[in-house]
Amino acid sequence: MNKDKIVLDVIPIYKGEIYPTKDMIYHYKNENLRHVNKETEIDLMIEEIRRHFSDCNAVIILEKGKVIEVL
Repeated sequence: MNKDKIVLDVIPIYKGEIYPTKDMIYHYKNENLRHVNKETEIDLMIEEIRRHFSDCNAVIILEKGKVIEVL
């Protein structure tokens, strides 16, 4: 397993819709780190997620099961 790989789980939330099931959770992977700093790379991934899920009422982002951001 590549220790430099970053995997973020993304749970999109929409008002009036059911809570997403396991199959509705997105997994953003980044195996080709562009920057030396992991935190900077995660910040760039979060911005990409923010743009991709801009129509959601809320987005929960997890890394290794821990909530790292709520948009």
